[in-house]
Parts: sequence; C-alpha cells; structure tokens
Amino acid sequence: RDATRCERQLQAPVSAMARALAIVNATHTELQPHRIGIAAPTHGCTLGSSRASSGYWQWEKVQACYELVLAHEAKYCARFSHIVRSRPDLTFGRPLQDIRHYSQTAVTVLHRRGAWLDDRFAIVPRALADVYFRTVQSYFTCRDCGVYRSACNLFQSLDNCASLPLRVLPGSRSPASPRSHHVGSECLLGVWLQEHTVQVDV
Repeated sequence: RDATRCERQLQAPVSAMARALAIVNATHTELQPHRIGIAAPTHGCTLGSSRASSGYWQWEKVQACYELVLAHEAKYCARFSHIVRSRPDLTFGRPLQDIRHYSQTAVTVLHRRGAWLDDRFAIVPRALADVYFRTVQSYFTCRDCGVYRSACNLFQSLDNCASLPLRVLPGSRSPASPRSHHVGSECLLGVWLQEHTVQVDV
C-alpha cells in the first residue's frame, strides 16, 4: 500500500514536468536522481572552511545541463547567442523581451542585493556561459568568511570566522550547523561572478 501511495506521489510531479517540457519543446531531456541533504566540498580548504552548505546539487545539475548545450552546439556546428537558466517552477506575468534586447556583456538576473544574486533565472550571454554555468566550482573555492561578510552581509555577529562550526556532509550523524552559519547559493553565485569579473544587470 505504501509503495502504491509513493508511486502516485511521484507520478504527479513527473506528469507536470512532462507537460512543461512539451511546451518548451526540448531537444533533449535527462532526468537526474534527486539527492537529499546539504553538501560542503572542502577541496583545498581546512576541513569545514569552505563555508558552503546549500544548493550544491542544484548547481551540479545546472552544469550537467550546460554540458548538453555544449554537445548540441558541437553536433550542429552552431553557437547560441544567449543561454537562459530558469527553474521549471517559475511563473512569468508577462512575456520576456526579444533575446536580442538583452546584454551581450552582462548576465541579466531578476533581483540582486550587492553580491547576492537571485539564482532562479538568468539570461547569460554565450561569452559568459562558461563562468555562470560552472558556478558549482564556487563550492570548491576556499574563502575566508570575511569575503561573504562584505559581499553578502553574512556573519556580521561573528567576531572570529574560525568560530564557525564545521559543515555537515550528507549521511553524517553530526548535527547540522545553524542556517545562520551557512553561505547560500545566491551568495556563492554572486561572489563567483565577481571573482571572474562578470558584470550583472537586473
């Protein structure tokens, strides 16, 4: 009985996704397994000092999608002018402008506060796509938390960044650190683009 209930729960979102993909008329569809939990790669850092804890799987999937775009370009010997990144659950109240109206030299996002960038939607010029769509690498970049303090107004109440608890990996039995001690996907995106001198428009 539980198995039947679970199957019904899975069928509804999959059917909704199929309808959305039919509207988009996607040239290729690839379902990736859903992974639960937070991730905190610490490559190149002292354990825990990457400060990253959310959105990792999201950006891993974004990069996988970008690799499909690159394969499509190679197959047809063509190159897109822009690549749009959009969550499938977004609703738009009005049509977007013609793609030719958007910047060729800056990433266009919905909202920003300093380095904090809305990560749900972006219109990315092809020349900047290698940076934007590989934002997952930001999770492997070791930064002092002072970077996030000045860029995204995080950790203002901490006198010493070293007092931050270690990040918790998926499957760990250790208690997760407080949300106030993590760096969100929006900040990691903004800092990553800043480090690569990518301009952002709203």
